[in-house]
Amino acid sequence: MRARSRVLFCPIAVAAVVALVALGCEPLPWPEDPSSTDATSDPSAVPPPPPPPSDGADVTAAGAAGSAGSAGSAGSAGSAAFDDDEQAALDPRASRERPRAASLLVVELQGLQSLAAATPATAPDRPQLLRRLAEDYVELAHAAERSAERPPERFAAADAQQREVLSRTFRSMASTARTAAIAAYTALLATRGAPQGAIDGAAYYRALEYARAGDVPDAEKAALNVLAGSPDAAWAARARLLLGLELAGEPSKSAASDEALEAAARSSDTAVARAARARLNRRRASLDVMPGVPSTASSASSASSASSASSASSASTVAPVAPVAPVAPSGPRESTKPTSATACTMDMECDGSSVCRGGTCVTM
Repeated sequence: MRARSRVLFCPIAVAAVVALVALGCEPLPWPEDPSSTDATSDPSAVPPPPPPPSDGADVTAAGAAGSAGSAGSAGSAGSAAFDDDEQAALDPRASRERPRAASLLVVELQGLQSLAAATPATAPDRPQLLRRLAEDYVELAHAAERSAERPPERFAAADAQQREVLSRTFRSMASTARTAAIAAYTALLATRGAPQGAIDGAAYYRALEYARAGDVPDAEKAALNVLAGSPDAAWAARARLLLGLELAGEPSKSAASDEALEAAARSSDTAVARAARARLNRRRASLDVMPGVPSTASSASSASSASSASSASSASTVAPVAPVAPVAPSGPRESTKPTSATACTMDMECDGSSVCRGGTCVTM
């Protein structure tokens, strides 16, 4: 257990300290290493939060290089490639859209971490404490990612090089926070006798954090575990959507991706169903199978109907043939007075006392 705690603690400590040194500031005091406390026998030990960048950091070229190396070694720091609708469907928590400031979250997490280290593993309130740790770490990751895209106002005077270093530092913080969130969720799920209120959704949100960290294999495994454990639960629809989105980037698993997305599209959760349908439509469009195109039989029927309608329309619009004027005979005039049975098409073909009715000259 001691070795496992150190494995979790060291990369986070190193990443945060290197980032702060790159910014030219002193790191905040660290909570005691869990491996050196009574929590060594507790597999639920969670690493402490990384300190945020301090104001007025004097960034040098050497510091920039160091920060770049730190961020690069931290792994994937950004969320997975989900659009806004997919993010809203996968994570409806308010902390995703409106996270608190990173500095406030770090202070709160340091207090929670100290409290967790002093709480026995069998304490009844420890599962709720682990859940708070996990949720705060997720919120810290969101806050750090936002700061990486738009540095806080207190860094407004920073030049382009300093902004680049700040961006890398915040992304490193986000990556570190996601690692800690996964550890906290894992510790919570491993706690025996944890109340349902504490663990509800924890397995799904751990899968989501794996996906956001860019760990597709573990995200897939965690999502499948959610479906295996509660295939009809409210979290199952989101797990199917997550599974479909994660596997969409792997050609060898495109069939499994489509199957998961189609199942999510039938969900009663409107946000999940809408996001799944939108991704399926984009996928079909990329394969030149546009959604909404009628089937071959329907197309043939439509074409036949259109052809018939066109023919009927053409027939109804053909101008009537003009009558041919009678040609005067060249020889001696003979009586051409028609009888009452003479066929006709117009009155002039009948004699003066007859009219053409129903195609026959009728004497009036």
